[in-house]
Parts: sequence; C-alpha cells; structure tokens
Amino acid sequence: SRLEANVALMSGGAISSVFCELHVVNTSLFHNSAEQSGGGLHIGLGSAFFADNNVLISHNNVIAAKMFGGGGISCQSCVSVTLRNKTKFTQNTVNGESGKGGAVFLGDGKFFKSEDTLFYKNF
Repeated sequence: SRLEANVALMSGGAISSVFCELHVVNTSLFHNSAEQSGGGLHIGLGSAFFADNNVLISHNNVIAAKMFGGGGISCQSCVSVTLRNKTKFTQNTVNGESGKGGAVFLGDGKFFKSEDTLFYKNF
C-alpha cells in the first residue's frame, strides 16, 4: 500500500488513530503533511502502533509545530510504538516553534522498541 500526498489540518497527515492497535505492513507513507503533529501518522490516546516488514515513512512534514512534532510519527498519548524488519524513516521534517522529532516524537514514558530500523536525514 502507498499513502501519499495527504494533508491534515491538525494531526496525522495520512492516518490519525485513537484507542486502537494500528499495524502497518509493507506500506509507504510518502509526502504527507499535518499542521501540528505527526506529518505521516498521529498515534493518539490509547493507541499502539506496529510497523513491520519494509515500511517506508519518508518526506512527511509537520508545517507549524507549536508543542509537539514528529515529522514521520507523533505519539503524544499513545501506549507504544514498535518498529521492526526494515522500517525506514527518511527525510521527514518538523517546522515551527517546537522542532521536536524529525522522525518520531514520543510523549513522556511511552514504550518504544526499534529493531532493524533505519533513520536517515530527518530534521
């Protein structure tokens, strides 16, 4: 699957989740943008995110982050983020006052696990 060129006025350019488990497999999130957080994905309250088997999160952008960020993924009130098996974050960006997490923004005390993951030129 390919999620490309989507825009959100708040959070999660391609996907925004609340109280769910989100499994992304063999998928590209490319050139998505959000105004506040999670240029590619916003993993919201009570949600868990799993990326597995060749997931590409690339060229996503947060336009005007004031408090959060996460050019690729934002996890503000989520339960966990798990990245495995050739997940790649490339050239995701955060613009605005916060400038936090070019690839990933995690809120306090969140579970984060990364195996066989590439982070390249995220700002």
